Amino acid sequence: MEKVKVIQEKAYLYSLWSGQLKIYEGVVYKSVYTRNNNVAKFVTKVKRFTCSAESGVVHNSVVWFVEQDDEYAKAILVGYEEAAISALQERIDNHLQKIKALKVNIDKLKSNLDPR
Repeated sequence: MEKVKVIQEKAYLYSLWSGQLKIYEGVVYKSVYTRNNNVAKFVTKVKRFTCSAESGVVHNSVVWFVEQDDEYAKAILVGYEEAAISALQERIDNHLQKIKALKVNIDKLKSNLDPR
């Protein structure tokens, strides 16, 4: 059995799943062998999650608190998802600019090769 250190005996984990806020009660612990000090496990009676070792910090799209606070959890998770969408939009915009630049360059190359 893996040696563990209990971080929080009773905690509440929040996750947005299929447009709904899911709430779980469980224990937050970390393995004494884990190299990453920022990562922990949240264990309920039926599920296990990888989460931040620090309360209130989103990791793996979940966040946990010592006290149950649904509204604060929603605010944090929505902010996290909005930041993720913004980052994805930036990447999409970058790819669209690359496509546009390549199409312009292809047209220029074609016109330079055209013997007319």
